[in-house]
Amino acid sequence: MSEDTVSANHPLLYSADLGYTGQGNEKRHKVAIEKITPPGVISRENGQKTEGPVVHFAGKEKALELCKANQVFMRLACGLNVNAKLEQCIGKEVELQVRFIVGIGNQEGPAIRVIVKNAGLIPFKYQNAKCIGRDKPKNS
Repeated sequence: MSEDTVSANHPLLYSADLGYTGQGNEKRHKVAIEKITPPGVISRENGQKTEGPVVHFAGKEKALELCKANQVFMRLACGLNVNAKLEQCIGKEVELQVRFIVGIGNQEGPAIRVIVKNAGLIPFKYQNAKCIGRDKPKNS
């Protein structure tokens, strides 16, 4: 199976796919990591290649492109060091949740975050609302 076939069979996961309603979503989704596709192999819906690695989950149709913060959170959620190879997460379970982060133009919006149960493990540079996000929008 070619990598192009993989991209056609694994569309990307977005906040709406996890039940985001506009008012927040406190529900966490437990998933098992099946494989990781390197950056640039899979295309997004707009045709651009992914910039981060894409994580595929066992029994799930959609895969998650990892931003830099989620790459760190994924390792920590799997009990690994922040500098460990991401492939060491394969076979482990993590929880995903829609969180509200401050993004481009200082606008707050929904994003999927890998949940780190022991927040004390998160490096200082990622311990902020821009990286971790909030359970609910700021104005709710």
